Amino acid sequence: MPALPSFFSLFNATQPPESQLTQTLVGAINNSVSVTLTLTTTGSLAHGTLLYMRSGIAIPVVGTLAGDELLLHEFDRKGNVTGIHLGKWSRAGYSGTWSSPSLPSRSLAFSLSTVRQLEEPRAKLADLTGLYQYGYSAKNRFSQVHIQQMGEKILAVAMLAVTDEPVQNQLTVSKTTVKLAGNMAVFSNSSIATSPLKLAFFNGGATICLSGAPTMTAAQDVTQGADMVVGHYIRTSTKPPQFSVDELARIV
Repeated sequence: MPALPSFFSLFNATQPPESQLTQTLVGAINNSVSVTLTLTTTGSLAHGTLLYMRSGIAIPVVGTLAGDELLLHEFDRKGNVTGIHLGKWSRAGYSGTWSSPSLPSRSLAFSLSTVRQLEEPRAKLADLTGLYQYGYSAKNRFSQVHIQQMGEKILAVAMLAVTDEPVQNQLTVSKTTVKLAGNMAVFSNSSIATSPLKLAFFNGGATICLSGAPTMTAAQDVTQGADMVVGHYIRTSTKPPQFSVDELARIV
């Protein structure tokens, strides 16, 4: 997985993007596994589905776009990362390497070309209530974000993260109310990060990254625990959450 400064730090823009680009890309992994990627990018947020043509299985993907570098995670239905795509993105295509969390030392080249694209106003969000999960087995890490939409522009948020590397650790962030602006919310908690966290939502998932002044470094935030919650998430349940610490612990 790329270092935090490349993808999850210092996104200073706080205004939500007004448009989105949806592309259909076709190509192959390792010149042999045919795939079709339907990808929507909205600012730094990327999401869509990856269809493996041989099996006919469509897999949700969530990622972060930093300049022309795009990191995408494939997810199973429980929110565990099953594949990692890292490469160069443009309106013409996307190419790079694919790897698996279970075999991080092995990587396969992929190359996809755009066959269709549409730029349009950003999609309106439905109710965001539910459980958002991000499991990363290579680092023995599992993170949850619990969301209750309280109104059109108000969210109640709680977080729980567990990791075994480099040492076993658990982070719990109690219920906090944040304001939703477009598809974005800014979450401030000085106990885990000296700069705010930016939550970017789509219908079915979210990303969390650091958002701060240019002098802020990712290393400073890592020591406070922000690295345990930054990442890509899919929504695995639309059930309203229970926000007590005991209830959160039972879900893990």
